[in-house]
Amino acid sequence: MNKLLKVFAIVTALTLTGCSSASKKAGPFDAEMKGTNKTFANKKFTKPMKWAPGQYVVIGTMDDGEIESITRSTIVRKEAGGWVFETITTNDDKEVTGMQMLIKGMDTAVAKNDTSQIKVIWVKMLQKNGKVEKIEGDGLMMMNMMFQSTWCNIIISGTKYTPGGAVKVPAGNFAGTTKVHTSVKVIFTTVEGDSYLHPDVPINGVVKSVVDDDVTELVDFGFNGKAVIQ
Repeated sequence: MNKLLKVFAIVTALTLTGCSSASKKAGPFDAEMKGTNKTFANKKFTKPMKWAPGQYVVIGTMDDGEIESITRSTIVRKEAGGWVFETITTNDDKEVTGMQMLIKGMDTAVAKNDTSQIKVIWVKMLQKNGKVEKIEGDGLMMMNMMFQSTWCNIIISGTKYTPGGAVKVPAGNFAGTTKVHTSVKVIFTTVEGDSYLHPDVPINGVVKSVVDDDVTELVDFGFNGKAVIQ
């Protein structure tokens, strides 16, 4: 159970960091709001599917029932014994920002319940003007110190799984989900909320999350995702 929830915590940290450079202007994404009529059977969630290159999820950050921004998280590839993980956020002005990073030690962290070996090897930052800045070596020292504090101080409470019921999101109608309440310390804040999970969804299985006053919903997912940042 702790290993599974540590996956949620780490992916949450990565996603929040990737979204941090995106502007937050409320406005509709008409195509995404139309959603799909796909139906997914009631399945109990026990663990996220094994990571593989190409897995992606697209989540919409909601504001009063409208999508204010969308973020695509993609497992890009295996590299040097680590994972290249990318998050790309688009706001309602179609401004695109994001980041891609090579993270080593995550598999060990999950398998051994030990985050001490997690290390960011390099980061590529995508700016609104389309330019990409790569940070590595000594330039990552402060970031690794910050992330190491995050990894080592992950606090998760309320680990009981309960039936989440049917959940309708733009990605489809999930006839039955599994609900988990988590409290995750991410960098300088504690993120508390409820997640609704389904085993057909890659990366971390999240269909919908209600974190404090923020709601995110699954817009799309698949297994043939391509990196935006080169």
